[in-house]
Amino acid sequence: MVPVWLGVSCAAFITAILYLLVSMFVLWRISGSLAPLLTETKSQIQDLGDLAANTIGQAEDTMEIIETRTSQTMGQAALAGRATTRQALGLGTVLAGLYVVARFAQNLRPSRKRARRRR
Repeated sequence: MVPVWLGVSCAAFITAILYLLVSMFVLWRISGSLAPLLTETKSQIQDLGDLAANTIGQAEDTMEIIETRTSQTMGQAALAGRATTRQALGLGTVLAGLYVVARFAQNLRPSRKRARRRR
């Protein structure tokens, strides 16, 4: 007679093989449904990388434009500053000259106070 443990072992072995076959089928179905999702995700990631590269390129171009315009503005500001300095020096020279002429004219005219004191 066949021992009981041999029958139980055969039943367990057949059950394990059935569970293995069922789990292989389930995994095959899951991988079949995930493959298109993974492919789509990969293409979206590549598109996102291309978009990021284009954005960085545009940002670089924008920064170059800003740098150029800033340099031009600073150059114009420096020129305007020099022109203002020259104008201020010219105005100061004119005012100093007028002051000297006024003092000279004042010293040339006889003072009324001096004339009154002499009388």
